[in-house]
Amino acid sequence: GDYVRKMAAEFAREMITSVSGAEPEERVAVLGDFSTQLSSLTLSLQSRRTVSDMRESADRILSAYDEAVATQGQIEGLRFGMPIVDAHTGGIRPGEMAVIAAPAKVGKSFILDLIAYNEWARGQSPALFTLENSIEMTEARIACMATNISSLDLQRGTLTDADYNRLREWVNDVLRTADNPLRIFNPTTVNRTPHGIVQAARAYDCDSIVLDQLTFVEATEKIRGQARSYELKDIIHSLKDLIDHSRKPLPLLAAHQIKREGITRAASTGRLLMTDMADGSEVERGFDFVFGLYQTDDDRQAQEMQLQGLAARRVPSKSFALTWDLSAGLIIANR
Repeated sequence: GDYVRKMAAEFAREMITSVSGAEPEERVAVLGDFSTQLSSLTLSLQSRRTVSDMRESADRILSAYDEAVATQGQIEGLRFGMPIVDAHTGGIRPGEMAVIAAPAKVGKSFILDLIAYNEWARGQSPALFTLENSIEMTEARIACMATNISSLDLQRGTLTDADYNRLREWVNDVLRTADNPLRIFNPTTVNRTPHGIVQAARAYDCDSIVLDQLTFVEATEKIRGQARSYELKDIIHSLKDLIDHSRKPLPLLAAHQIKREGITRAASTGRLLMTDMADGSEVERGFDFVFGLYQTDDDRQAQEMQLQGLAARRVPSKSFALTWDLSAGLIIANR
């Protein structure tokens, strides 16, 4: 930033001096020359992440492959905490965004809470934004997942002695003694903008952002009469820019809604499509990974859920079968 300011000042001084010293009839031409120089200067100062001469990338292409060989199987960034899913994605890398879309009330908040907990359990410091549920409800869910106890029994105060002892041991021996924080945010409407969310995560030096859910994120600038689809487009693009363009890029995982029409259509096919989610085209363009959560009647009877891969940039899309017993805090990828 200081270098850009220095170069701009030098350019301005030279331009003013040259225009002032030129004959009146030549000043427009001199100014035109400086306009061309300014364009060249601007391009030369751009980040190498935005423009590249591929001839200069020859060594980088080869070294990137050498690094890929050395790090085969290495998982980078945010993990789901489900080995077969993480092995396939290689992690949601810093600067990437993933979304899990599902119909209302099927448990997408649970899986995001679990992923945030899994990140914390492996020593990371995730930022979990719960824009629909309270902090207290989210904390209780995470405690149940960590100890595999019934959330209903926890709410009603009807835990067995064994379950209570397990909860107490986890609170005292794990939660109280942890070195890394698991930050849970429930911001007011005014701070539910992309800038407010990412700024909060950075202020607390978090390693990743888990966002529940995209529907409740507010546009930075409200325009009267603007359709929500246009707002969502701006929100997605803003989130991508904010997490990616900084000294410490962050991975982001969000939840999103499936449209009623999509639920009706999936009931006959057993599979979600990109078009089934709210503003699916914008989601597909903006997110690096798109997953859908869907459960047929047979899945429900078997306490299973399908994590369906709908789109991915870096790897082929792939679907997974999950054990899905929310009453016991169990979400496990089996195949």
